[in-house]
Order: sequence, then C-alpha cells, then structure tokens
Amino acid sequence: DVRFRNNAALTSLATIPLTEIQGSLEVSDHASMSTTDAEAFAVGISVWGTTTICGNAGGEACP
Repeated sequence: DVRFRNNAALTSLATIPLTEIQGSLEVSDHASMSTTDAEAFAVGISVWGTTTICGNAGGEACP
C-alpha cells in the first residue's frame, strides 16, 4: 500500500514516478493540494487495490 497523508505543505505529487501499486493508494488531507491534482496523479497509476482520495483542497472530507 502507498499512502500520502496529512501534509499541509504538499501541493503536488506529479514528480513521483509511480506506474503501478500492488496494493491500495491513499492521497488524503493535504490542505494545499487540490483534489483535481490528486486525482490526476492517481489516474496514471495501475492500482491493484482501492484508491482513496479525500480531504484535499476543494474535495470531500475523509470519512
């Protein structure tokens, strides 16, 4: 599993060269990263498990 959580200063994940995750992906609670940017990052990755994107700027709160 790969988790990016709760980093108020993080604005983008675009420079991280991930193409496949043999588990789940979570991008959550980044006050300076838009949900659109988080979703754009995730769409280019083959995730075998669940993709969770929540709590980022302009998006749905995490459960």
